[in-house]
Amino acid sequence: MAERRYEGVRLLEKGKVRQAEIARQLGVSPAAVCIWARKLKKHGKESLNARRASGRPSNLTGEQKKELLKKMSAGALASGFDTERWTLARVQALIKKEFGVHYHPNYMSRLLHDLGWSVQKPETRAMERDEELILAWVSKDWNRIKKTQRLGAEIVFEDEFGISYTETVSTTWAPRGQTPYLKRVGKYRREISTMAGLTISGKIYKKHFEGSINSVKLIQGLEHFRRQIRRAFILIWDRSQTHRSKLMKEYLAKHPEIHIEFLPAYAPEVNPEEFCHGNVKRKVKNAVFTSKPEIRKKLDNRFASLRKRPTVLLGCFHHAGLALKQLW
Repeated sequence: MAERRYEGVRLLEKGKVRQAEIARQLGVSPAAVCIWARKLKKHGKESLNARRASGRPSNLTGEQKKELLKKMSAGALASGFDTERWTLARVQALIKKEFGVHYHPNYMSRLLHDLGWSVQKPETRAMERDEELILAWVSKDWNRIKKTQRLGAEIVFEDEFGISYTETVSTTWAPRGQTPYLKRVGKYRREISTMAGLTISGKIYKKHFEGSINSVKLIQGLEHFRRQIRRAFILIWDRSQTHRSKLMKEYLAKHPEIHIEFLPAYAPEVNPEEFCHGNVKRKVKNAVFTSKPEIRKKLDNRFASLRKRPTVLLGCFHHAGLALKQLW
C-alpha cells in the first residue's frame, strides 16, 4: 500500500493524469486517490508514509506502569503473596488491586514483555545466606588474597562435581504426539566424581574418582595438585563437612605450603570454578555414556578445550563477581 501511495503521489505531482485514471492504474478506489491528493496538498509527502496502527490505548498510564514495576521489583512477598514467585495471575491480581484495571490473563505476558520482563528460571538460594558477609568477601577478602600472588603463591579455586552414565537431558525435537525415549546404561547414580581446581593464572587441575568424594579422596586430589603446582598455593573452597573433617585438618597441618581460605557460606556463585565445570557439564548434557572410561575421556577433552580459551576462563571470574583484569 505504501508503494501504491508513493506512485500515486508521483502521478499527482505531474498533474497530467486524472485521479480516476490513477485509481484505475493502481487498483484503488477514486476516494482513496482523492484523500491522497488532499493530504499531499495540506501536509506534504510525509503524511502519506506508512504508519503502524496505534491500537487501543493502554488502560494503564505511563505513571501507573512505573508504579507497577516498582512494586514488582520489591518482590511478591511485599505485595502480600506467599512466595517471591511472580505469576501472570499474581500480576493480574496486583493490577486489579492497585489500579482497579482488569486485564485478561492471556494479555499479561505481552504487557510484561513490553515492560522489559521475561520468563526466567529462578536461582534458588539458601535462607541462611549472609549477603553482607558475601559482599565483604568479594570486595575486601578477595583483594587481600590476590596480593599473595605477588609473593609467589598460586591461587586455586576448588570444587567437586559428579557425572552419571546419563546426564540430565534437555529438550529434543520429535514427531508430534510421539514421546522420544533415550536408552541409558546402568542406574541413574553418580559414577564419576571430579575434583577440579581453577587458578587465576588460567590453569586447570583435576582428578577423577569413582563414586562420591570423601575426605580420603580429597586428600588424594590435593596430593595431585601439589605434584602439579610444585610451590606454595592458596586453596579456596567452600565450607563443606569434608573440607573441615578431622582427617583433612590433620593432613593440612602436615603441609603448611597449602594455605586454606574459605568461601562465604551458601555462596557457590562466588566460586569461579563453579562456572568452569558448569561449562564442561553443559557440553556433555545430552551425552549417553556406556562406560566410566568414556565419561573420563569426554570430561578430559572438554577441560582441555577450556584450557585453550583464556577469555572464557577469565569470564568465569567476572561471572563470580571477582575483580580480575587478566589471567596472571
